[in-house]
Amino acid sequence: MTFDTTQTERAFSRGLIYELAETGRILNVVHDDPSLWDLLNDQISALFPEASFFVGRCERGSYLLELPLVNEAGVRQYFSPIMLGGFSRAVIQRAMPLHFTHVDTQADQLIDNEIVIDPAEPGSWAQSWLGVPLRSQDLEILGILSLQSAIPDQFDDRDLLLAEMLAAQLAIRLENDQVHKQDRERRQLLATFMDVGTVVANASDADEAMDRIIEHLVRLLGADAAALLLPEAGPADGDHFQLYYSSDPEEYPQRQPVHLNSRNPLRRAFLAKLPVVIADSQNQPGWDGYAGNQIG
Repeated sequence: MTFDTTQTERAFSRGLIYELAETGRILNVVHDDPSLWDLLNDQISALFPEASFFVGRCERGSYLLELPLVNEAGVRQYFSPIMLGGFSRAVIQRAMPLHFTHVDTQADQLIDNEIVIDPAEPGSWAQSWLGVPLRSQDLEILGILSLQSAIPDQFDDRDLLLAEMLAAQLAIRLENDQVHKQDRERRQLLATFMDVGTVVANASDADEAMDRIIEHLVRLLGADAAALLLPEAGPADGDHFQLYYSSDPEEYPQRQPVHLNSRNPLRRAFLAKLPVVIADSQNQPGWDGYAGNQIG
């Protein structure tokens, strides 16, 4: 694209302004999440008619990238969350735009940005790749907007500027959604604690109270399962526990001894007195699931 003052160029610029304004209106008035992304798919397609694109969002400290909107060659695609990697990881972790004009000839730029192309990432096949971070008002990175093309040299500085303007609009909406979500979670947490107080007061014994408390927490957190391990009497070496509570008692009977191996992240967290979050237990060193009366 080149800047000029021809009548065609002015009409094109007016069209871009209209599409940006319409995108802003959609982000302000559409509250239903699926409908929002359907409409944004049409708007971004109008702004970048020759490009594939995606919008990714991630929460602070998360290793997952949600992909509510992916369009490849003009066709809407549906992706499950993926591990943060490839081009997206570089944009989000460095909090800066990236622009590749011909990926196959820019190996040095890939190395400089510590990018390992990830086939799971939408647009990993691209030769032209442009991505900008979605920043909140306090500069927290909320996600990414990316454009891709199989043809080299498809995007220029004006495309980058337009993508940044669109990303600013998207970031405001994502930040507002995040605030509303946190508010709902706080209200839900407060209601759960009130319910727990009632449960504890009405429980016939400590075991029943503990079971009901954990049941409430599982529902609150949207977890598939839960377990409570309590250290056995004796030295607190982090090796020997009792499976005090299990949400699947048929497979993992309660009140059974459990041994954690020396590499198990739960054992290390217990000894360090720190919380632990495991993004993918199947690929976590030292974590092998239950094996008889052992875990890890």
